[in-house]
Amino acid sequence: MGKEHASPEHQGIMQDCATICHTAACFMSRASHHAGHICRECAEICNECAESCEKMAGGDAMMKQCAQTCRKCAESCEKMVGAAV
Repeated sequence: MGKEHASPEHQGIMQDCATICHTAACFMSRASHHAGHICRECAEICNECAESCEKMAGGDAMMKQCAQTCRKCAESCEKMVGAAV
């Protein structure tokens, strides 16, 4: 999409989000006792990614869907934090 979508800040938070989601899934799949705090961080990063996508969404449906997906992931991670405590 170029322009602000290609900014290092936006690209960075999207990469961080994908990486922490993968990491959280790995920790949860092994029932690691560290899964709770990994999920807490995952929720924070997913929410930050959602905000970044929302800022530049305008009328773009794909960016709006990205933000919604990030928010849904954050909610799931927050539920996992409650289950892990």
